[in-house]
Amino acid sequence: MVARRLLPALLAGVLACAPTPSPRPGDHHGSDADLAITRLGHAGLLVTLGSTHLLVDPWFHDRLLVRQREPIGVQPSGLPAVRAVLLTDDEATRADPDALAELAPSVPLAVGPPRLRRRLAALGFRQIVTLEHWQQAAIDGVRLTAVPGRGNGYLLQAGPSTVYVAGEDADAAVATEVARAAGGIDVALVPI
Repeated sequence: MVARRLLPALLAGVLACAPTPSPRPGDHHGSDADLAITRLGHAGLLVTLGSTHLLVDPWFHDRLLVRQREPIGVQPSGLPAVRAVLLTDDEATRADPDALAELAPSVPLAVGPPRLRRRLAALGFRQIVTLEHWQQAAIDGVRLTAVPGRGNGYLLQAGPSTVYVAGEDADAAVATEVARAAGGIDVALVPI
């Protein structure tokens, strides 16, 4: 009896979900700036510091309940040589397993909270760095510091540039603490 009432509601919900708009074909257009940020769609970002390209929370595929309502900025095939994938959390809106599996053969490094180690290894990443809050790593001249958030946020520093990637649910007190630790932030990327 309950199933008969739920089925029409479930069917209406699935049919009401609009498909992701078709992506516009195109490749990433590089910059000669010390710092460049390309929004890929949803929470996905390509952060370029000098000549080092870092993907943050790449998300290229729709799921049944998680859908992107905009065209994706750059498809994975149009990305430059990415040095690392940074994951802020393991929620469906932050960690697209299909995108990660596609990226694993060509991206040498994945970085994320410790609870993601097994998942990243299972997806095919050969080199995995897990960071607790305030731990650091270096990637091709970029100093990476994991900062508090629901999972991890990141502070990226290279040369004169400092980028704060807040991740999910970082509050004003955390942002103030990160700014103090960084000694200044050039760009802050916060969830909306």
